[in-house]
Amino acid sequence: MNTYSRHPRRSRIRGILLIECIVYFALFFLIMGLATAALYHCMSSAKALRRNADDISRCLQAGERWRAEVRAATGRIQSSPDAFRIPGASGDVVYTVRNSQLLRADSGRAPVVMLPNVKASEMTAEPGANATVCRWELELAPSRAQTRMAALFTFAAASNEH
Repeated sequence: MNTYSRHPRRSRIRGILLIECIVYFALFFLIMGLATAALYHCMSSAKALRRNADDISRCLQAGERWRAEVRAATGRIQSSPDAFRIPGASGDVVYTVRNSQLLRADSGRAPVVMLPNVKASEMTAEPGANATVCRWELELAPSRAQTRMAALFTFAAASNEH
């Protein structure tokens, strides 16, 4: 009878198929785990990129507003380590940095936060023969510990009043 020789062969084939199935499942879960980790890393990087783009946009808007106010100055611009005062038609505008925030105050109004997360800010005014040249150096604090490049901005403007 050949029935005895058929049974060991069948059980051996079934055992091999079960082991292969377990190996395939293990490989599948390993690949899915790596793919999930890569997805979360990409999502984190995209969030950081969006945050950096928003910071850059806010800096550029603040710089353009500062430049417009310097160009529209009606008197002598005063620069000190604590404040930068721009006289205007509707009153003075004062820029200060406190608690890592750039504050802008119109005459008689409470200061408004223009930029959060400011690491360093320096505004200077140099009177020249024909115009006062103003320069603003701005550095933002990094939002991540592994930041490779600092966010540095320089704005320049000239005022005819001095």
